[in-house]
Amino acid sequence: DSEYYDAGVLGALLKFKPILATQVDTIKLSARRRPADNVTLSMAAMEKAEHLQVQTPEPTMLLVSGVLNSIEHSTRRFQLVLPDGQIVPGQIDDKELSAEDLRSRWGKRVTVKGLVFFRPSGRVKLLEAKLIKEKEGGEEVFEQLPLVQTEAEFAGAVVQAAESRDWVKGLWGKWPGDEPIEELLQDLRHSDP
Repeated sequence: DSEYYDAGVLGALLKFKPILATQVDTIKLSARRRPADNVTLSMAAMEKAEHLQVQTPEPTMLLVSGVLNSIEHSTRRFQLVLPDGQIVPGQIDDKELSAEDLRSRWGKRVTVKGLVFFRPSGRVKLLEAKLIKEKEGGEEVFEQLPLVQTEAEFAGAVVQAAESRDWVKGLWGKWPGDEPIEELLQDLRHSDP
């Protein structure tokens, strides 16, 4: 659920994988201005990065309605508060909107159309707004974010459903027809492929 893992960071980390697979065991990254903050990459770290990349839902265009709670002019960021109290961090797409577009809507109920980026957990990381307008009647359906199921959750649900069924028990002692098995075998031997 970290703020730091997004598609760009994970993609950049995974570019080190071929080097780690063929030439070195580890790669140490450090910053001159922050010498205490070092990162060591290994094949184990690459496997974790791949897992996070696969687990992260793809960005999706959505409509979301809530109260425009806060605006940061310099960073073009805002917060949208949904009726259930969930806070959705947002940023305006400066090709589509300006920070001035937010000012007149501050503290009001709005509907935002934008690209939603997710964390590997499926929680919203960022709503990149393409359009912000005052909320109109009938837009209450957009006051809840749709549930996004991560690939790991989907796989877990499928495995759990499969494990809960006892396929053998369902078939055991049942024959689909009244024919003796000898007739069925003879028909199978004489049928054309």
